[in-house]
Amino acid sequence: MAADRRVINPWSWQDQFNFVQANEVSDMQRMLLCAGQASGDEEGNVLHPGDMRAQVAQTLDNIETVLINAGFEWSDVVRLNYYTTDVDGFF
Repeated sequence: MAADRRVINPWSWQDQFNFVQANEVSDMQRMLLCAGQASGDEEGNVLHPGDMRAQVAQTLDNIETVLINAGFEWSDVVRLNYYTTDVDGFF
């Protein structure tokens, strides 16, 4: 049985940033808690030093690999935290 999810967005300004204010999840069977991910290959080697765009893309690919191996999809993700030492580069 899949969990039921209800998006809570009292405003619309966040739509341009592709996030929602809250997710209410009920009837949940499983939960996956992931460790922090970075721009590394399957052996832990750092990839794309100095290239923020490539680092973010690699990190998202790594998260997707973890999700798939656990039997989850991006549509199951309710929260991502981003940490960066270069906010301007991130945006």
